[in-house]
Amino acid sequence: MVAVEGAVVRNSVYLYGAQVATAIGGGLYWLLFAALLGPEPLGRAAYVVSLSAVAYAASQLGLNYVVMRVYAATGEPGYVYAAYLYNLAAASAASTATYLAASNVLGPAEAAAAAALTLLQTSTVLQAALVAAMRAHAVFVAVSLGLLTRFAVSLALLPMGWLAVALGYVSGFAVSLVVLGALALRYIRPSLRRLPLRDAVYGGVSAWAPQLAQSAVLGGTLAVYHVAGAGGAGVYYVSWAVASIVAGLSQSVARVALPYFAGGGQASPGTVLRLQLAMASPILAAALAAPRGILSLLGGAYEEGWALLSLLSAALYVATANMTLLNYMYAGARYARFLAYNMAAIVGIVGAVPAQAALGYHALGLGALLGNTAVLVVLIRELRLPLASLRPMLVALGMAPLALLHGPYWPLVAVGAAITALYLAIRLGSLTRDEAKSIARAALPRPLAELLAKAVDRLP
Repeated sequence: MVAVEGAVVRNSVYLYGAQVATAIGGGLYWLLFAALLGPEPLGRAAYVVSLSAVAYAASQLGLNYVVMRVYAATGEPGYVYAAYLYNLAAASAASTATYLAASNVLGPAEAAAAAALTLLQTSTVLQAALVAAMRAHAVFVAVSLGLLTRFAVSLALLPMGWLAVALGYVSGFAVSLVVLGALALRYIRPSLRRLPLRDAVYGGVSAWAPQLAQSAVLGGTLAVYHVAGAGGAGVYYVSWAVASIVAGLSQSVARVALPYFAGGGQASPGTVLRLQLAMASPILAAALAAPRGILSLLGGAYEEGWALLSLLSAALYVATANMTLLNYMYAGARYARFLAYNMAAIVGIVGAVPAQAALGYHALGLGALLGNTAVLVVLIRELRLPLASLRPMLVALGMAPLALLHGPYWPLVAVGAAITALYLAIRLGSLTRDEAKSIARAALPRPLAELLAKAVDRLP
């Protein structure tokens, strides 16, 4: 447990902090400018951001995964900078293609913003390198500064309307890229070395699939935009952003698990999975118990997406469990299996697109949940993991019916669901008292950690 806590938990918390800052700050950003500029800009802006994310995922070539595995396993800094240069070249081509594609749907300003965002997302390779170096705090710093820049620039240029949003987004990503570059140079010695051919080709291509799977869920914004218009795209995007917060802690553990396994970490994948699901289950339980109340905080117009929020939250949570187990395979260079399972998850998401005619945007959330659940069942069987590892997930999913009790006391329902999920995780043996206290001390400030440790000791 000591190795898992020191290497995984603390860096997971920093990554989760970066994801929460992005999701919460990004959600507030969209809410603020939707109110200032009207509903149309939200959907159009979501289209631009989603298009750039899908375009970049297609051009990333799995290099962030390659960097995390190879750098964690070898400690060779030259691989990091070589991977970034490869990615920069591919992203440049994708940026041009994005501009041409966006020009057919949106205006020149939106197309230019989408192209710029595609290119600036090369920062993800540097993020991966810093995570592999167990310097996740640097990612938190860069993301936070980028978010603050986005707000500042957009508010300063507000009279420019839509262009203020575009320039704010581009400026924020640019600041994050510069800061990540500076911190990478500080913590990772600059040098160049050609990536090992097998890792760069087979490892990169197999890692391409999960990036496409993740972008496919976000890319649902594009499908909704063409079926339901800008308003529907806005509801879908906000639901996805909140679901990303819900699954964020679990996803952070999964991301840190790759360099942990590649670097020779001794904990089994079953142990990491059990701790991952137990740590994050209270957050999922709260979201599933009160999805309408959570969305009402962002504005009454978003409440209609409560069922979508539940589906996406569960889907992304299950996907992070898959990510941990697949990262274990990837760390062991089992590239073919890694690719096959991720492609299976994509089929569930993409296959749901035609069902929008009958189910609306809920079809995309349902497809993501079913596809990822099927993959998890097969992975559990192949790796011969005990089904008891999934107890925290099943407990959290069991809180979903509480959503039907929506009313003015929904915060109490959400908190009660979270406490119940944590209590049952401990009582069912998914998380021992000592593990809960050790994780708290590794991840939280000392006064808060000790307070939580005392509360755990008093549990019946």
